[in-house]
Formats: sequence, C-alpha cells, structure tokens
Amino acid sequence: MGDVADRVGVSRQAVGLVFRNDRGISAETRERILQAANELGYQPDVAAQTLRQRTSKYLGVVFTPTQTAEVDILDALYPAAKVDDYGVVLSALTSTRGASTAIDEVLGYRCAALLIIGLTLDPAVLRRLSGRIPVVMIGGNKSEDTGCDYVRSAGDVGIGQAVAHLADLGHRDIAY
Repeated sequence: MGDVADRVGVSRQAVGLVFRNDRGISAETRERILQAANELGYQPDVAAQTLRQRTSKYLGVVFTPTQTAEVDILDALYPAAKVDDYGVVLSALTSTRGASTAIDEVLGYRCAALLIIGLTLDPAVLRRLSGRIPVVMIGGNKSEDTGCDYVRSAGDVGIGQAVAHLADLGHRDIAY
C-alpha cells in the first residue's frame, strides 16, 4: 500500500479509500492509484480490513464435500451472496478435520452469518453458536429449539409421491 501511495504521490489513506470504494478521491486519482496497484501487483489485505470491523461481509459455510447437493448449494451461493456484496468463506469437514475446527475457522473470519450444510450438530452447540452469530442449517433435522433457522427440502415427500405414482400404475418392484 505504501509503495502504491509513493508511486502516485498520495497518502496510504487515499489508497485505502480507493480499495474500499469510498468517496473523497477524484476519478483521475482513483485511476492512477488503480493503475499503480496493478503495475506493482498490489492486492488489498482482506484479513487486515476485516480486523477493523465487528463483522465482515462474509458468509461462513461449513460442509462435508461428499454430496452433489452440497456442490449445487455452493454453486448457487456465490452469485446470491454477491448481490449484496458478500463473499463466501468455505470450511470443509474431512476425515482429519472435525466440525469444531471447521466452525472455529469461519468464526475467525468474523463472518456475518454461518451456513451449515448437511451436518447434524449437538443442539447445545447450535444454541451457543446462534447466540453469537445468525446460523442457518441447510438439510439435517430440526430436533429442538436451537435459535437457528432451518432450510430443508421435502425430498421425502417427493419420494413418497413417486412411489405412490408407480404403485398406482401397477408397479410392485420399486427400487431407489
């Protein structure tokens, strides 16, 4: 940031204003700053910007990369978040990485909300989380009041309707 400011002959604060897309910098100076940043390969430090705020413009997503439905949700999430200038921080569960680690990681980014896809977590854990940050559970079952919002498809209803339809047509050996 200092190198960009020096090259253009402005303050570091002016460079910061340009990269935060704030007012107060003329169009000509803004263009010179962006050009110098490009020439120098400067990228703003997103983590440093987040430190100044109580929350960030990020949505934290915790998921297990095992289902195609999760990939579809993630694929749709990026453009939906972008509409309101949110970014997405992903944290996956793996055989060597549990839910607690994945959740702590996104909380470290000061995310504005937490989306948990396809996991079943202890209700007490969910209550603690939802007391700190808005939490949306996508998939899974709502077992008791946790303070979280739940989004779930009616896939079980659809399967029941499909089986009933096939049975009405006279089919008796139905497999899924």
